[in-house]
Amino acid sequence: MSVRVRVRDTAGWVSEWSEPAAILGGTVNSWPALFIGSGDENPALLRGEFQACAAPVRATLYVSAFGAVRPRLNGERVGDRELAPGWTSYQSRVDYDTYDVTGVIRAGTNVLGLELYGAWFTERFGFRDAAARFYQGAPTASAMLVLEYRDGALQTVVSDGSWRWARGGAHS
Repeated sequence: MSVRVRVRDTAGWVSEWSEPAAILGGTVNSWPALFIGSGDENPALLRGEFQACAAPVRATLYVSAFGAVRPRLNGERVGDRELAPGWTSYQSRVDYDTYDVTGVIRAGTNVLGLELYGAWFTERFGFRDAAARFYQGAPTASAMLVLEYRDGALQTVVSDGSWRWARGGAHS
């Protein structure tokens, strides 16, 4: 899908139509990936390996977190958002971000990583000695990668118990 925009003010249209920009989004009806983390509030680096039988014609990465997460694929940072996927009312819903990572997946071994931070989820609200956490538990993140191949086959890679983690730094 693509969109084009133009600007209008009280005097009328003040710009031409923009060039089409591709957008990717939608709703995930089921979420098979596990939410994983280190078990405490410290930043963590989560890592899972997977095999791609060929370079996909499309690869879509969905990432969510109780906290904030920076996804990495084969050592490259995915996207440019900070504190993603953003604050939400965690007791009611957990948001996710969607990324087109088609050009990053290669045939053979690939590595999907998540830099996990407590951020919104572990923030303490209030003043001085009365500041307290609103949400309880350690931050966790979840990822689902859907690979579509030329022959129509689909491969889904999810965060699960096989992933490894290590402590991360503030600027890992």
